[in-house]
Amino acid sequence: MAILEPLKGASWPDELDQEFVRPGRIDRRLYIGLPDAKQRVQIFGVHSAGKQLGEDVNFEKLVFRTVGFSGADIRNLVNEAAIMSVSSEKKRLLAVHEAGHIVLAHLFPRFDWHAFSQLLPGGKETAISVFYPREEMVDQGYTTFGYMKMQMVVAHGGRCAERVVFGDNITDGGRDDLKKITKWDDRHVVPANMTLEVSELFTRELTRYIEETEELAINALKDNRHILDVIAKELFEKSRITGLEVEEKIKELSPVMFDDFVKPFQINLDEVLLKTF
Repeated sequence: MAILEPLKGASWPDELDQEFVRPGRIDRRLYIGLPDAKQRVQIFGVHSAGKQLGEDVNFEKLVFRTVGFSGADIRNLVNEAAIMSVSSEKKRLLAVHEAGHIVLAHLFPRFDWHAFSQLLPGGKETAISVFYPREEMVDQGYTTFGYMKMQMVVAHGGRCAERVVFGDNITDGGRDDLKKITKWDDRHVVPANMTLEVSELFTRELTRYIEETEELAINALKDNRHILDVIAKELFEKSRITGLEVEEKIKELSPVMFDDFVKPFQINLDEVLLKTF
């Protein structure tokens, strides 16, 4: 015949109903106190198993900052640290990605005017950079091919910055960037009545320009890696940076600038009139 020994646990035994704990029902009480330093180290080991830890994590040092912690407290601490670590790493990835766009934009002598860039709150891992066209680009009434090429280079900035900093371990955050790179084809260049042959030619040329501008972007970020790191760090720590702040920082860091891609076709009216008359 089996004998059952009921075990009951309570964090606040003094608040239990006395009828419940009277002799004959609960005959023996065992007090299990909070874990000591050695036990807390072991509990940290149990709850951190399977989690990626930094090289500088030392539970034997950390344990003296957890005096009075229960096993449940330590478990919550480890889980919260893991969540914060993931959030921090995502923010750093986002800061590097956005810094790539910012740095490339400022390496062109006449790219759009940069108002500000900001990492957006709310846990959606998104960012925004606001640029305004320069007066001379709007006043001339048309878009040069060099200007579109600059836009393509800057659009590559996010993914290329991730590659420069993190290697091939890049995110899918560049999907929107790739859409921006190719969206201008039907709006700016492709005629409605394009033949199949012309369409195929255009696709080949577009692919070539995408590859060329990507190479320009990644080489520029490698040449200006020190600037990329500074802007990414500023974004990571403050979540916001203005175009004027970027300009001031870049001036002090000896950037390797792009050539001026914007070369609008200009007509010398005096020469035309002389040839005409």
